[in-house]
This record gives sequence, C-alpha cells and structure tokens, in this order.
Amino acid sequence: MATEPILAVLDAAEVQRRQRPCSFQRLSDYCRLTKPEVNFLIAVTTAAGFLDGCTCFACTLPWTSLLHALCGPY
Repeated sequence: MATEPILAVLDAAEVQRRQRPCSFQRLSDYCRLTKPEVNFLIAVTTAAGFLDGCTCFACTLPWTSLLHALCGPY
C-alpha cells in the first residue's frame, strides 16, 4: 500500500515530461518539416536554369535578378 502513491507521482512526472518536448527537439521537428534538402535542390536548379537562359557574360550577369529569382520578389 505504501508504494501506490509513489508510483502515482512517478507516472505523473513521466506524463509531464512527454507533454513538453525540449526546445532542441522542437527545432529539429520544424527543420524536418521545412525539408531543407529539397529546398536546396530547388534553389540549385533555379540558379542553373537562370544561368542557362542568361545570354550575357559573367561580368554583366544580373545578380540582383538571380537573387530575386532565388529568394522571391523582395
């Protein structure tokens, strides 16, 4: 009988630990959701297509247009 309250306290502590994941785990989950590998490959193919379609030389390459194509309109 004396061990039942102790087990109840231990179980409550385990439940509280499971409900609050650590910040590193949460950051890791968000990183997994954004799929950085896929986004990197999309950026590389966008840059390759931009450079392939560009008819100017390397010294007059429109770097701001490339940056806008990779990052968005802003």
